[in-house]
Amino acid sequence: MSIKKDITLDATGVVAGYHVVQQVSIDMLGKTTSVALMSYVSHDTYQAGKQPVQGAFSVFMKGVPADDQNAIAFVEETLIAAQPEEVDPAEAALPYAANRYVFAGGSIA
Repeated sequence: MSIKKDITLDATGVVAGYHVVQQVSIDMLGKTTSVALMSYVSHDTYQAGKQPVQGAFSVFMKGVPADDQNAIAFVEETLIAAQPEEVDPAEAALPYAANRYVFAGGSIA
């Protein structure tokens, strides 16, 4: 599965509309999850085997999947969730990561 949402990528300035989960890392002790995504111009360019518009980028989030929940489904659902009115500064300042809410309002494709 993937996420559909047009975003402008910081590293390239390119607008990418199709984002594919490449890796999920779950920290059970810290109760956090990180995900590496590759972004493509569109679903069509992804299906055609074109290269992503930049290297993978990571997003970190609080929480881990439930015992019976697929990890990729968890990160996709969490990533597209609306940004709360008040964001925990600790969550917004996680190192080496993209804006946690960059995919808010997107859809799972």
